[in-house]
Amino acid sequence: MATLAFILDRMDEAAPLSPFFERARWLLVFETESGVATWIPNRGSSGARLADRIVNAGAGAVVCGWIDGHSLARLGNAGVTVRLGPCTRPALSLAQSLAELPLARRNGTDARRQFRLTCINDARRLRVQHRTQTVTAPETAMERAAAPLNRDEVVAVVGEIDDDKIAAIIGSGATLEELVEAFAWASDETDALADAEKSLSGTVAQVYDILTAEDWQEP
Repeated sequence: MATLAFILDRMDEAAPLSPFFERARWLLVFETESGVATWIPNRGSSGARLADRIVNAGAGAVVCGWIDGHSLARLGNAGVTVRLGPCTRPALSLAQSLAELPLARRNGTDARRQFRLTCINDARRLRVQHRTQTVTAPETAMERAAAPLNRDEVVAVVGEIDDDKIAAIIGSGATLEELVEAFAWASDETDALADAEKSLSGTVAQVYDILTAEDWQEP
């Protein structure tokens, strides 16, 4: 019997993956053959503790939106496969295409690159779908890249966040790539990137500040 683990922010089988790891609120352990789902709370946890919970639950694989290098290594040493998935679809639906999801890598740069690609591809899919429904004239790739973000695209990258933050991100004029860049830094929970904000500038830095603020208020 295969046992999968999913990292979520709410106790709902229709919920998408959390865009975070150690700060995620729930661990869902799912038995693929019996369909039995077990919920394990993760409040006030650390990446190491969450990794241990996954191992103790007997999961052979875990699907998450993001994972730090230390937790990835801890799971790898325990024989648990880690795959990255989009934060826009019901997490359990990803079980059907598990082998198609990219494996997480231990190198921090590679992990951020993987994460960006996963976010960009899913958001671009929504963008193409949205534009083809609302635009009668064909758009060029350049026009699509410069088009303003909409709510669905923001959620496709960052998951479910406060409406005020979504509005602020859209209002910043950020492009899809700038949003993904800021979110990749904001999601990284390792000490090596603790000074990420020092290397960011312009719109990326603005979006990073919005994402990392506990209670965002329009300045």
